[in-house]
Amino acid sequence: MLKLFCDVSGMKINKAKSCILGINFSIEALNNMAGSWGCESSVMDKVEKRLQKWKRACLSKGGRLTLIQAVLSSIPSYYMSVFKMLIGVAAKIEQLMRNFLWEGQEEGKKIRLVRWERVTKTKEEGGLGIGSLRERNEALRAKWLWRFPLETNSLWHRIIKSKYGIDSKGWDTKQIVNVSCRNPWREISKEYNYFLQCCRFSAGNGEKIRFWEDLLLKEGILKNLFPRLSSLSRRKNHSTSHFANTHKMPLNWDFDFRRNLSEAEIAEVVILLDILGKVRLNSSRSDQRSWEIEEQGSFSCKSFRSFLLSTTRDVFPPFISI
Repeated sequence: MLKLFCDVSGMKINKAKSCILGINFSIEALNNMAGSWGCESSVMDKVEKRLQKWKRACLSKGGRLTLIQAVLSSIPSYYMSVFKMLIGVAAKIEQLMRNFLWEGQEEGKKIRLVRWERVTKTKEEGGLGIGSLRERNEALRAKWLWRFPLETNSLWHRIIKSKYGIDSKGWDTKQIVNVSCRNPWREISKEYNYFLQCCRFSAGNGEKIRFWEDLLLKEGILKNLFPRLSSLSRRKNHSTSHFANTHKMPLNWDFDFRRNLSEAEIAEVVILLDILGKVRLNSSRSDQRSWEIEEQGSFSCKSFRSFLLSTTRDVFPPFISI
């Protein structure tokens, strides 16, 4: 099939830059196939082969650090931008980086002077700025969630939309169920609610911003600020326009509570209405989304990676909690 593609298109495939991915294949079978085709069998093979070309004993630690940041860290970038890296693969590659930094091939094993968790931190935080592969993998894949509502005319957007549909708010696809466990978009889309913690919304007509769940006001997400009122409202995951009866000022809000409120809850409603006094809806303008943790308001992998490192969230949870 590849030969036919080359004959028809007139193009050539660089097998040295290609890899073979197998489903329900043994590692030995994949390695044999990759060798016969002249392809790389895994990302780790690329890292190991690159290390073999360098004489580590002749390099200072500063030189090794530069090679790790400029070369080794960039090798798996293509794969990490689409696929969720297995925790074992990430640990193995980081082990190769760690050994390369502290040891030399001819020097023998040496004591690690600093914990790897400290080494991967940014220089501002006292590290060497290498970065964790796991958080980097998460940040690279998150960029697709940012691009999805912006690149509506692109081919990849149309393919994803036709296969999975689009959410009523238009920011993401519909929830994906009953698909292959190796489905890349499902793994990307699963992180959408966590990704939203870094997004701020600017109200236009209010049709694409969820009232309780999205960051509409600088004070915070209303669901977190008023958890009791949110639980009492019948409208979950409803757009802001469903809560405002009119686009004229002042807005008339209808929260659709399922029972009469107590005095304490009425006091919370008064505070909520005071905060909502800042909201302006415009039926002729669509809602906009910006990146809260970046000064320019646009998504960047660096800012999201820093956000992940600042939280205690386990990006790669274990299969069994012990």
